[in-house]
Amino acid sequence: MGVVLQFTDFDRRRRLAVRHGLVRRFDTIGQAARAMTALHATEAATVHLSLWARVDGVTVDDVDGALYDERSVVKQVALRRTLFAFPRELLPAAWGSAAARVARQQRTLVLKGLSAGGAGDPEGWLAEVADEVLAVLADGTARTTAEVREAVPALARTVQRGTPGTRWAAEVPVAPEVMTLLGAEGRGGRARHARLNKPAWTTAAAWLGADPEPTDEATGYAELVRGWLRTFGPGTEDDVVWWLGATKTAVRRALADVDAVPVALEDGATGWGLP
Repeated sequence: MGVVLQFTDFDRRRRLAVRHGLVRRFDTIGQAARAMTALHATEAATVHLSLWARVDGVTVDDVDGALYDERSVVKQVALRRTLFAFPRELLPAAWGSAAARVARQQRTLVLKGLSAGGAGDPEGWLAEVADEVLAVLADGTARTTAEVREAVPALARTVQRGTPGTRWAAEVPVAPEVMTLLGAEGRGGRARHARLNKPAWTTAAAWLGADPEPTDEATGYAELVRGWLRTFGPGTEDDVVWWLGATKTAVRRALADVDAVPVALEDGATGWGLP
């Protein structure tokens, strides 16, 4: 067996500081976005702050330009059902893997709510409404969820959450849940915010000016795991599972696909790094 490299906590922190642009800042937004693999984006300001911390002289307008004009960095629900801003070239990998997992979970949630709310054919209703929404958005005009709901009256309904008669039971609007589903599937695209933390929507094809195909699942997870190891590694299998919001099976396969090598961490755990 070959020599196993050992990494102290200091070694790992030093690598993070260098890779994350905290020792020497990046020259461009694109360099920083690719170095970080994905930028947290649940709050609208988070992408701006992440880039401000890493890129020399960056302004709010610069970040807005990358997000909404050049669209070189694109917001996508994927990892752990959380909104991230990905370098555009990484979207097909996210769509084929982590985002697809979120989309399956979201579809199940919506169908369950529709069924509990009395919809006779939840799958048929959802398919028809999704087609109507995408037809409305196909002209490329950015619309808020409320504006989409006005254009597609079927979206005005609610779905049931929780067990009726219990303190956790509630009826919630279905429109935001359908938009989240379409976004996770890579069919709906998040456009410029109408207001802080209030997204506007279009289609992914209209937003990107193209209709890229998702990768297959294994390729997608491999690309994301390669990015994580380059940005954060070495780290444990559990670290990668948490970041992706994926299964251990998917992560183990991806680690094998990128030829990750085991290393020894200071606490005695086994970590993984790129060759």
